[in-house]
Amino acid sequence: MYDLLWYQYGLIAIIFIWSGVVRSGLGFGGAVFSLPFLLMIVNDPLIWLPLISVHLLFFSALTVIQNHKKPVPAITLPKARSIGNIYAMPLALLLSPR
Repeated sequence: MYDLLWYQYGLIAIIFIWSGVVRSGLGFGGAVFSLPFLLMIVNDPLIWLPLISVHLLFFSALTVIQNHKKPVPAITLPKARSIGNIYAMPLALLLSPR
């Protein structure tokens, strides 16, 4: 990536900022929306995937901090119950073909 021009670095920064705003605002989809644009700059996914993983770690933490400032007990109990029900299901039922 050292052979990129200055405006390509600028486009990469704009795309990462834009996808972070999408991720923080919607809660999903920032990496999915940014990868096609990044591939238009350099068509090699092996360059972008490690950068996107770091990007997702940062903006996922930002999203969690923004959305979970105070716990919502009305949602917490059903969520815990549904997770408990999944763990309580027999393994044969979970793995059976439909």
